Amino acid sequence: MLVIQRISKLSKVHQFIQKSGISVERVARVLVGTSVLLILVSGYFLHMGFYLFFIGMALNLIQSGITDKCVVKNILEKIGFVSERKLGKSENINKDH
Repeated sequence: MLVIQRISKLSKVHQFIQKSGISVERVARVLVGTSVLLILVSGYFLHMGFYLFFIGMALNLIQSGITDKCVVKNILEKIGFVSERKLGKSENINKDH
């Protein structure tokens, strides 16, 4: 019963995501900005070791820029977010009709 409730909640979230038209890139920028702020606060108040996460973020951004593949982007697309490329194509198709 609990599994069915979770699936129905996920399908509602998926429907909201599809209707909202929020792109993967916008969500990724929000996640990166939030991560940067959390790392800065954690590094300042808790331990300077949190600043090491910036190295991982930087390496991921470099790798993503070179290969155009990003783990976060793949996860967000599996959740149901659409990339800006696909959104642009669908908007152009809708304008023609």
